[in-house]
Amino acid sequence: METTRKYLVIVDFAELTPVAAQVKKDLDRYSVKKPTLVFTGGKRIGYFIETALPLKELTFDGHLLNGDSCLIVELGQRHAVEGYALRDLYAWL
Repeated sequence: METTRKYLVIVDFAELTPVAAQVKKDLDRYSVKKPTLVFTGGKRIGYFIETALPLKELTFDGHLLNGDSCLIVELGQRHAVEGYALRDLYAWL
C-alpha cells in the first residue's frame, strides 16, 4: 500500500487569470482524494490534499506565474515547530 501524506496548500495569486484555474486542476491530479477547499478570499485559496507524491514533485507545471506565491505545509506526526506538533494543528483543522 502506498504511503500518503497530507498537506495544506495555500496559493496567493498576484492576479486572477485563466491560468490560475489550472492550479485547481493540478491539485486534483496530485491528490488521491478530492481536494478539500479550506478557504477562499480575494486572491488567496487554501486546500487540503492527500498525495503519495514527494513535496518536490508538487510543481504546478508552471501554472504559478511571476508574483504568485505558494505555501505548502505537511500535516502529520513527522514534523514539529518549536515543540508544537503539526498533528495537533491537523486535528484542530
